[in-house]
Amino acid sequence: MTVGEQSRRPIPCDNSLEVIASLTASLSSVIDKTCVLQRLWGVVHLDKSKISIMIDTTLPVLLQLRLSSPEVNYWLAAVLEEFTAFSSFVIHTQPTKVAFLNMLVKLLKVPDPANAFLDSKCTAANSVANLIQVSGEQAAHTIVVDSAGLVGHLCALLHVKRECAQHSSLRALWRLAYYSPTIRDEVSSHLASVCVITINKDIVQIRHHSH
Repeated sequence: MTVGEQSRRPIPCDNSLEVIASLTASLSSVIDKTCVLQRLWGVVHLDKSKISIMIDTTLPVLLQLRLSSPEVNYWLAAVLEEFTAFSSFVIHTQPTKVAFLNMLVKLLKVPDPANAFLDSKCTAANSVANLIQVSGEQAAHTIVVDSAGLVGHLCALLHVKRECAQHSSLRALWRLAYYSPTIRDEVSSHLASVCVITINKDIVQIRHHSH
């Protein structure tokens, strides 16, 4: 069973402000960061009303974490993904926008010959797609301008011969290509050289906007 397959088990919602503050503070010292990240994911997943507060308090701490095991990376990516799916999380207005995008890059570029970190990489790619889904052209512009290498790492994920990797990278790439003509040639060149497991609407969208 992969990390992702274990990821959606119901867990208690620690949604009091006191518990959230305690969990956030513990991230800098606790050994078992996976457990803390799971509990924070439970909050942002089950109680959207707390996300606005956690953007100011918990998110800056999350963005300072060091990546380590597949489990830590996955749960960190999963928490960030919940932020990106929140309708009020507009990346180009966030004080932490550069740090946030840099963390997505770090998650995507982890050396991974055995695909042990694939779940966290796919989740990071989904976060990119979510950011653009929420705020469109401005998000895409911010990603392309303020996050050197992110497009390249998404293209690298496209070459992983796993359907989840290709689906998540394509979901992000076609949204970027739609709003950012400057990256279309790069994305199209990768698409032309990769063995895509399944043809889906994202491929069609990228090809359409590249002509």
